Amino acid sequence: MMNKLLTYQLLEDQMVKYKDLKKIKVKECGEPLITLSTINNCYQNELNDMESILRKKVWFRQTVVKKLILAQKLLKKIRPSWQFLVTYGYRSYEVQKKYFNQILKKLRLEYQNKNLLYEAIHRQIAIPEVAGHPTGGAVDLTIIDDDDNNKQINMGTKIYDFNNKDIYTFTPFIPLKAKKNRLLLRLVMLKVGFAPFDGEWWHFSFGDKEWVFYYKKSVAIYNKVIKLP
Repeated sequence: MMNKLLTYQLLEDQMVKYKDLKKIKVKECGEPLITLSTINNCYQNELNDMESILRKKVWFRQTVVKKLILAQKLLKKIRPSWQFLVTYGYRSYEVQKKYFNQILKKLRLEYQNKNLLYEAIHRQIAIPEVAGHPTGGAVDLTIIDDDDNNKQINMGTKIYDFNNKDIYTFTPFIPLKAKKNRLLLRLVMLKVGFAPFDGEWWHFSFGDKEWVFYYKKSVAIYNKVIKLP
C-alpha cells in the first residue's frame, strides 16, 4: 500500500508556496466588487464568518463573476443537471488575519524556523499579504446535482475538511468517481481562466498572486479590498 505520509509530502512539495507568492507585485486595476445576486444566477453562500459584513451575499470582482457564469455554462454542456454551489468569495483582510493568527498559535512551537513555519501555515490558510480571498479574486465552490435533490456530488472529502489531507486535489486515496469529479471541476475552471490551488480541491482564483504564479503573468491585478461598496 502506498505510504500516505510520503505521498502527502510529495503533493505538498508541488504546491505553490508562500515564498513563491510574496515577491509578486500588484498593480491594482480598480475593478469593482459586485455580488452574485446582482445578476441572475444559481449560486449561494453557505459560510457565516463574514455574515455581518457581507449581508448574506457573496462578493467578487466583476470579471470573476463573469467567468463563473461562463464556467457554469460550460459545466451545463457537459452535465446538464449539475451546477455550482459557491461557498465563499470575498473575505476581509481582518478575518484572513484572524485565521492566520489562529494557525500561527497552533504551529509556532512545532517550527523553530520562521520560513518553514510560514510555509506550514500557508498550507492551511493563506498568509494575509498573499491571500486571494481579500482581493475578491478567489472563489470556493463545489457542484450539486439537480437530479439528486441538489445534493453535493462526491468529491472524496467534504469541503473545508482541513483535518483530512485528502482535500489535496491529486490525492490517490479517494474513489475513482471522486477523482473524476474533481478533475472535471478543475478542467471547467481552468477553461475560463481561473488558477487552481491544489492544496484545496475547491479553491480557484483570478487576478490574484496565485493566478500570476500559475499562469506566469507579470503582476497581479487585484490588491486586497479594504471595504465593500
